[in-house]
Amino acid sequence: KGLVGDDNYLALKNSQGKYLLNGHFVVSAVERDLVVKGSLLRYSGTGTAVESLQASRPILEPLTVEVLSVGKMTPPRVRYSFYLPKEPWEDKASHPKDPRGSSVHHNSVLSLSNQVEQQ
Repeated sequence: KGLVGDDNYLALKNSQGKYLLNGHFVVSAVERDLVVKGSLLRYSGTGTAVESLQASRPILEPLTVEVLSVGKMTPPRVRYSFYLPKEPWEDKASHPKDPRGSSVHHNSVLSLSNQVEQQ
């Protein structure tokens, strides 16, 4: 669980390396919408204990999510998940479902050694 003011923030950049959110040690504190190819991303802002990025539609370009740490240099514990829309041909028993009807694709924790631990 995160802490407000823990000096760790989500950063987002496109495939050309341009920061779309919180890059180069500049932090956006307020909730905001980001237009990306094919979708709209809603950023929660830094005023919440857990920051989030939510897409309203499939994203049609590669994006890189980073953690910007500006205070204590202790690496944060990062938890992430993402969902893929159901496909008509998908085997319904192959993936656990979330209440919104999307297939849960991945839910992992990034450890201090930068290895992904499956949960």
